Amino acid sequence: MQARNQQNSKNLFSEELVKIYMLLGDYEKCINEIIDNLLISQNLSLAQGQLYALMLNETAKPIIKSALDRAISKTNENPYILYAYIWYARNINDFDKALEITLKIDKIYNSNYAEVLKFANISSADGQYDIAIKAYSLIIEQGKKNPNTPSALYGFANALEQKFLANKALSPENITQLTSLYNQIIKDYPNTQQEMDAYISLANINANYLHNNKKAIEYLSKVSKKQGLSNKYIEAQLQLAELYLKEKDIAKSIAIYKDIIDISGQIRRNEFVNYADQAKFNMAKCYYFQGKIDTTKAILAEIKVDPNSAIANDLLELSALITQNENMILALKTYSEAQYLEFQNAQAEAIEKYKLASQLGKGGDLQEKSLLNIANIYFQNGQYQKAIEEYNAMLDQFLNSINKDLIYFNMGKSYMQENQDDMAILYFTKILVDFPKSIYYEEARKLIRILRDKKDKS
Repeated sequence: MQARNQQNSKNLFSEELVKIYMLLGDYEKCINEIIDNLLISQNLSLAQGQLYALMLNETAKPIIKSALDRAISKTNENPYILYAYIWYARNINDFDKALEITLKIDKIYNSNYAEVLKFANISSADGQYDIAIKAYSLIIEQGKKNPNTPSALYGFANALEQKFLANKALSPENITQLTSLYNQIIKDYPNTQQEMDAYISLANINANYLHNNKKAIEYLSKVSKKQGLSNKYIEAQLQLAELYLKEKDIAKSIAIYKDIIDISGQIRRNEFVNYADQAKFNMAKCYYFQGKIDTTKAILAEIKVDPNSAIANDLLELSALITQNENMILALKTYSEAQYLEFQNAQAEAIEKYKLASQLGKGGDLQEKSLLNIANIYFQNGQYQKAIEEYNAMLDQFLNSINKDLIYFNMGKSYMQENQDDMAILYFTKILVDFPKSIYYEEARKLIRILRDKKDKS
């Protein structure tokens, strides 16, 4: 403080003083020092870090609020103080207060609700859907004359959808409400980014919840290049190609992948190179599903993928599968047909095809892979007794299986679902004893603890 007076500097040694006041428990002086320095330095990130450290002490929280309230009135609502208050209010979950102050900032900057839109988007991204919906609604109330209304309308619908999904499912009423909102965006804001986003959202609802691939294809087909070659456009095209593949229109799927590869070659941005690799791999899978193994190999060989890429593991797995089973081409083609049926959700047909692939590939790894996939289909469909039977048969047949830890884990979970807790504990324990480096080790240990606690309580 003496140095401050000598140098006539109002914020000299501010950071040191904040730490000292905090150690002394003098929270009043500590928060005042933070605020005074913020007004001079305008270093919002520093102030936020200091406030966060101060907020770790519950006693300090009401003192912070009082000091911020005073600072707002004294500084004629300085924007930096307001931003600090918003940050503080968010951290104590007082979202209504944060929105109230955001509206003040919007008015100060004459932002025409741009600040409110930013607040709503951040809230939605953070999973705070109720306050996000409230903020979006304030913008929507301004009507079509406000330039932020299209974005707010889409944000409102998206936040509402995420809120519904947080409850694990979309009810028919939820779907009707969301569909109406997205269709309103399409009607009111044609030829905009929001229109494209709405089409993509409607496609997702139809594909994932209504299981109507044809309707989803109809919506995605309306996402055109006229809004620019954005990441979102390419991702929509990848999704469209996948839906065509599910609907057995492989030619259209391949055509889309070729178009993505051409676009990526023209633009040459890093993210578009990744999209090109994804498209090439997906196109290789199209040929693989048709049993065209040589074409599949040729396309896979063209991909020089980054080891950290999203497709790296899948590419290595498919390449290895083909290389290891080239001498059993009929079994490999049958196995690929089974995988395609499973991809289309034709599970009964997939099981029959896997059985045939297992017979044709007897003595090779395709035999075990086919039987494991059959067991996994039963497991994923909740047919736990059938899954247990298939897994047990595999344990008897393949004594040295590299999939044994996965089999034990799925058997344990199957027995859990059948309320046979002792058997579940038995198989989870086998993982702990026999496979201490398994990726299922920690989850198995956690489930054993849950099951034992359940037994103790009963």
